[in-house]
Amino acid sequence: TCALPIYGRGIFWTLTNNNNVLYINSDGDVIYYSVDKGIHSEMWSTSLSVNVKCVRIDGNAQWLAVGHSSGALLISMSDQSISENISTPAAVTSIDFDIDGDLWLGHTAEPRRAVEYRGNTTTAVETDQHYGGVKDLKVLSDGTIITAGNDKRIYIFDPEAQTTTTLTESNSIESISVSDNEVYLFRSEEHTSELQSRRTLVCCLLLVTKQP
Repeated sequence: TCALPIYGRGIFWTLTNNNNVLYINSDGDVIYYSVDKGIHSEMWSTSLSVNVKCVRIDGNAQWLAVGHSSGALLISMSDQSISENISTPAAVTSIDFDIDGDLWLGHTAEPRRAVEYRGNTTTAVETDQHYGGVKDLKVLSDGTIITAGNDKRIYIFDPEAQTTTTLTESNSIESISVSDNEVYLFRSEEHTSELQSRRTLVCCLLLVTKQP
């Protein structure tokens, strides 16, 4: 049984690398807890007081990045302090860390692309624009940025070479995922008549990205 009260619409939860659970709801309430024999024990909680749109935790479970209706927050997992408070012209609807620890923020509204931020300031490095806005973004271990949008396009962006490979799909894309070995790229689309999300193989990334 869960001993913790959880309110609001759930936006994100994940099992961290130390087998604890991080949960955040749409109102910005964050709960970090351990699970032992079905009992949930709160380790810490905090309220960010923002309208949460997307969440990402870094691979070492040290930093929590939260996109909201007017920007993004970077929160320390160790003491829950806010390290960065980024203001943006539109809601941040997708977010990820790159290999340098910088943040990439995606927007469904103008500028309708993913933009790199270092601290509170943009680096001026950004992806191509999705006419329907960015629905999801992922950063690969070699620094490649992948964005997907309502325009049925997937952009595979090399920030070093400043080059983009474009893939065109038959339907708008709700989200994208990458296999653990970063070989295969998948897309998900919602089927309202079936009340489910379907995961479809898009491509073998070895054929479209540089690999070491």
